[in-house]
Amino acid sequence: MGNFDKINALPDCMEPSDLRVFFIEVLNDDRKNTYSKLEIAKALWELSDRQWHTYKLIDNELKILLVDWVTRSWDLLPLDKLHYIIGICSMLGIREGLELLDKTIGKISDQALKEKFAQKRIHLAKKVTDPFFTLKE
Repeated sequence: MGNFDKINALPDCMEPSDLRVFFIEVLNDDRKNTYSKLEIAKALWELSDRQWHTYKLIDNELKILLVDWVTRSWDLLPLDKLHYIIGICSMLGIREGLELLDKTIGKISDQALKEKFAQKRIHLAKKVTDPFFTLKE
């Protein structure tokens, strides 16, 4: 991938097949430890946002790779940065994020923070079933 500015400079509207190439590139960069988990999360969030705007779900092969990344990366980001992974799960319909979020909520002792994540959970629970549910309201 080389430069995360390249992802930010991508057009808002892209074909899913073109986005897939970038998803794979970012995931490969993650495997090589080329960038920090936070930089990878931000890049995947940007790509997920563009994918969501295609109104098409990602293919199963890419979903498996992203589920693997979400599962491996969840505990490596600080709580205040988990919104990137939650957003990725929400926009792409990755159910595994819901289970990870439930475990995280159970470990939080600060009540205000726990409530914040509980609200995120409500939204995520709707979106993992149907990432496009807000379009139907």
